Amino acid sequence: MLTGSNDRMLAHRKVNEEFMFFYQRWQELLDHRTLGMYRYNILNSCAACLELVDVIDKTLAGLLTSRQNVDDCKAETLAILKQDNILEKYNKPLYNALLRIVSSKIESKQKNELSDDKNNAFYISINRLKYQLTTPGRILQENYLDYLIREIKFGIDNGNIPLLDRHISALVSQCINNGWSAKGLFMLSRCFEGEATLEEKWNDFSGKLTTQARELFEVYFGINIETRQGITAEVVRSIIQSLAMIIRRGSEIIDGDPARSNLYNKLDSSRHYIVVSVDATDLYSATLSAINQLNKQLSVATFYNTINPWIANSPQIVTFCPSTQLAEALKITDVFRTYDYVDSTNNVFEDTKNILINPEKAHIMARLHAAFSYTNLSRTSLFQETKYISLWIAIESVMRTGQYPDIISHIKCVLPETLSVRYVYRIIRNFSEDCIRCGFKQEPALAVNMESTDKKQLIAILITIFRDPDLYNILEQNCQINKLLNYRCTEIHALLNNTQLIISKFESYTTKIRWHIQRLYRIRNEITHSAFFDDRSLTIYIEHLYTYLAQLVSEVVYYVEHKQVKSVEEAFSIILENYNTYLDLLKTGYFVPQDVLPNGVVEIIS
Repeated sequence: MLTGSNDRMLAHRKVNEEFMFFYQRWQELLDHRTLGMYRYNILNSCAACLELVDVIDKTLAGLLTSRQNVDDCKAETLAILKQDNILEKYNKPLYNALLRIVSSKIESKQKNELSDDKNNAFYISINRLKYQLTTPGRILQENYLDYLIREIKFGIDNGNIPLLDRHISALVSQCINNGWSAKGLFMLSRCFEGEATLEEKWNDFSGKLTTQARELFEVYFGINIETRQGITAEVVRSIIQSLAMIIRRGSEIIDGDPARSNLYNKLDSSRHYIVVSVDATDLYSATLSAINQLNKQLSVATFYNTINPWIANSPQIVTFCPSTQLAEALKITDVFRTYDYVDSTNNVFEDTKNILINPEKAHIMARLHAAFSYTNLSRTSLFQETKYISLWIAIESVMRTGQYPDIISHIKCVLPETLSVRYVYRIIRNFSEDCIRCGFKQEPALAVNMESTDKKQLIAILITIFRDPDLYNILEQNCQINKLLNYRCTEIHALLNNTQLIISKFESYTTKIRWHIQRLYRIRNEITHSAFFDDRSLTIYIEHLYTYLAQLVSEVVYYVEHKQVKSVEEAFSIILENYNTYLDLLKTGYFVPQDVLPNGVVEIIS
């Protein structure tokens, strides 16, 4: 959650108490610094059904060749539909129809059928599924946003915080899939500030989401025209114009129109600008769309070296909305900025240095070096596709061990468990950081200091507090300064006192990651096979890849330095065994607080 979002601060901004939880959770979902498990989901029922049709289309077209793409996507869609009480409430017939369709069996090809024969049983089956989904999917796409808004308003009116928590993320997912940017949606939280009435604020907010009209935006790219022998500035301008692009000097754009003064104040009269006009839902999605459009056009000239790659030298982008007269100056790095989450408190850096200087561990360091090199390539790239592919290769370079038949199996069969084994630890650790952000740093009655540098000891203390009724009551009282913090406190309390709930969360989280890895692999293949539509923002996926890689490297380094593991292959094997052992013990009702710490369950078998 965000600093400065306590109830008292929101009241000062004139956010009504009825809207406070929505405001806090909305911002947390959309802020790029939020821990991955608390950010918005990629899918809801509507987006999942549309994605399934898209995967089927690409499979039928031969762009995707593995049946696993359809199977995983279908399984995830079914799981999301089963949990969707909004669709069940507002359109029961549609809900039942979709459940029946998505639950239907996909046939396998017969032994005598060729795998690429479009008339085999598998292709016939998914082709039928595609058309079964077409009409229900269209109805869902036309109505689901309205269902979400109505149900969230119901939750606000009735103060139903668990309901709101479930459905706010689905609303964000719907808006993202409708073309909004995360930052554009984040800014809509301002609708709830100020003196307007409750209804006026809600109508303002929901009206911005439901109006289908996209606005016109003008995007100005400041460029440095670099000349060399045989290519003058005039030649460069002619090449740009020949590619059906508009290039104008700032002095030609600035004409004194008072309605465009916000734009003119951000332009340099002596600089040349390429001007792109796009329709979009918000300023930030407009900027991304314009970048991708311009990149496609200029790539023809840059490939033949007639001009230098423009994007690397673009010092400024100014995006202007004529209807609102708002203008914002951005840099290319602002558009593709991701939050690189690395937990450095467990001395991962020091452990990595020890591996580096130990000649007996040179083979391990070689694997890590490959990952570091590709990660650096991703960080320094200004193109989202390059950022993405480089991180995927970084993960491949660490995870290819020869223990599985193909690269995707190397990742799907190991990475989910690697990320899940510290699931509970990360939740509690993030809670302690949220407490600090909310100003709750210590409580003498609990003997707890949230700012303690010994994070393992802090988490152990917090687990004890959550499992002691008297101590928990004191903790919960301290968390009442922020509705979202208080809700998170009650969630963790319920989790740590119910081993069946821990098991359910563990298994659900692991399965979701496995499905998501298949999605990330599809995107990787779409990029490499020229099937990726570059108007889509990859920022959230890039952040997922980086977070996965950071946690993966941390685990390997920890096992090598503290558990005497002799190779990356051995580290992955023991991680899998630890995960399965921990889950088996939980299923017997066995729960030891130390098991969720960084050195936890590994002590059982190492």
